[in-house]
Amino acid sequence: MDIKIIPGPEGGDFELINGDPISTDELFNAVYLSIFTPDWWGNALADSPEKMYSSKINELTNNQTLSMALRNDIIESVKESLEWLRKDRVVSRFDVEGIIPRPGILFLTVRLYEPVGRDYKFQLSWNAQEAA
Repeated sequence: MDIKIIPGPEGGDFELINGDPISTDELFNAVYLSIFTPDWWGNALADSPEKMYSSKINELTNNQTLSMALRNDIIESVKESLEWLRKDRVVSRFDVEGIIPRPGILFLTVRLYEPVGRDYKFQLSWNAQEAA
């Protein structure tokens, strides 16, 4: 069990219920860290480049106007960030979709399929105006 990372405007956080942190045994933390962690210090301990957390999301979204091209770049970056889950056989496959429901807003949906048949769906949103 891990302490569940709760996404917020300032990054990841955690919440307490009756003084105890909310925990999770799902894949959310691995997905969140993989997508939103640029050049994590723990990469120094990885025994291969494939096991390093690294994401281009912050670089891609820094002061950018949301467009279809940026959406496509973000989706590709998310896929690259999550590929280690497939290579390590944590999941058998994953899908990443992104829609722009209105100007400046991007909704990402990440679906993970475990080899044992369970699947998970994570939805993340990004507001280009708040990020700028």
